[in-house]
Amino acid sequence: LVPKFLADGESNDVRALSVEHKLGIHASPTCVMSFGDSGQGSIGYLVGELHQGLACMFTMMNHARLEVGLEGVGVGERALQAARVYANDRRQGVAPKHDGQVPIIAHADVRRMLLTMRALTEAGRALVMYSAAALDRSHAPRSSDEADAERRRLELLTPVVKAWCTEVVQEVASLGVQIHGGMGYVEETGAAQYVRDARITPIYEGTNGIQAADFVGRKFLRDDGAALDELFADIEATVSAAGQGPHTDAANAVSHAVTAARQAAAGVRAAAATPPVVDAQAWDFLMLTGYLVGGWLYLRQLIALDSYAADDAFRAAKRLSGEHYLGAMLPRVQLHAAAMRAAGVVADADVAVV
Repeated sequence: LVPKFLADGESNDVRALSVEHKLGIHASPTCVMSFGDSGQGSIGYLVGELHQGLACMFTMMNHARLEVGLEGVGVGERALQAARVYANDRRQGVAPKHDGQVPIIAHADVRRMLLTMRALTEAGRALVMYSAAALDRSHAPRSSDEADAERRRLELLTPVVKAWCTEVVQEVASLGVQIHGGMGYVEETGAAQYVRDARITPIYEGTNGIQAADFVGRKFLRDDGAALDELFADIEATVSAAGQGPHTDAANAVSHAVTAARQAAAGVRAAAATPPVVDAQAWDFLMLTGYLVGGWLYLRQLIALDSYAADDAFRAAKRLSGEHYLGAMLPRVQLHAAAMRAAGVVADADVAVV
């Protein structure tokens, strides 16, 4: 702690020299500080125990990572709301089954973008809420075994919440600008601000590359994948419970994804003795896990809708976004798995050539 004034009322030798000008952020408190430049020497006081600062920081850091993931979901939701309003209001062109000039939401490509925005945002919200519930249950468990299981699940998913939610919001916010078209670049619409708001989130509280390294090194390899295997088993139990019936296609999609994820995990285990390869696989492995968990939680929601009697409009909307996610977003698991298999190119790349 370095105060501006000392206890005797004298000024300390510390000054704020300048405030950084940041992309889209005009209320940031960060600045360039000068300590001791006037020659008097700047006096600071230790807070807490010596050499325990990093440990103290992490008491709030993991909570902050969950909160940054939630921030990504919030920005995505706002971008989605703005894009939906604009798509229903802006009239341009003609479309099948419509007479005269139509609102642009009548065009299939605009609906594709809106559904992608909604599916990714809803999957992120489900991931955040699921992790928050694990946090609650770890503090108020029904048994010590449950506390340990929920703690393992929360620790496993914390870097996924932070990184996956803040990566996909880049796509969501960008699609929001695209739906606005040229008006997306006009500040009065607000669409561009969501892009700027979203862009800082992959950097906050440890970059997403750091989250990926944490996910692979501390959350996967450290226990030889036990916590992730527990997650895979829970996903497979949901697939099995869906059985044959109205959710067969959705369950099959999740089943294929978890099979690919298990194969990817086996690849990471096999590469454990070659750290550069594991490092090159880490980001794709984390993103693969995020898409998989999003698909699993969508499947659970679709099953839950069977006993949800109220609000037919909500049910229809949830089914639509769930089907779009499982059909169009969940196959990205395969894309990230393929990238992991090609990670040797990155691992062996000559730094000078890069």
